[in-house]
Amino acid sequence: MAAPFVVRREKAEDPMPDFVIERVAPPVADFINHRADCGWGILAEGLAAQALAGSLAAVTARDGDGRVVGFARAVGDPIYVYVQDVIVAEVRRGCGLGQRLMSELLEAVAEACPHAAVMLMCATGREAFYERLGFVARPRPGFGPGMQLVRASSGVQSSPSLNCPQPPSR
Repeated sequence: MAAPFVVRREKAEDPMPDFVIERVAPPVADFINHRADCGWGILAEGLAAQALAGSLAAVTARDGDGRVVGFARAVGDPIYVYVQDVIVAEVRRGCGLGQRLMSELLEAVAEACPHAAVMLMCATGREAFYERLGFVARPRPGFGPGMQLVRASSGVQSSPSLNCPQPPSR
């Protein structure tokens, strides 16, 4: 495991507090709260615990007070890896934290599964962020669009801000 990556303020008056990135998932309660605080919906504790336990790799950023300000994880196997839950606190967006989280996560994935294809599905408007990291949009020659099965109950209370389709009423 790599040493924690520490980002320091440029000037004392800089409003952005220091933060530390570590290759570890946060405690379940912190994961649930961070998702909810960022508008990603509320997960049941058991579901959140299972999700974190099923992670192939995870990275967490904490501010100087120990609060989670960023998180990303990957799930998968030696053939396919999917990046999930790249969540940066709104007040920390635009300072390079998301890029650093992704770089650290992709490094951990490369160490764990060096031959795996790495994929993700991103929210509308976030494509350029991932393209800067080397991802390409689909569809493209030889690859169709990403697909998602929408089920009646996923155990997640969705947020309309995520542009997630709601399952049809039955």
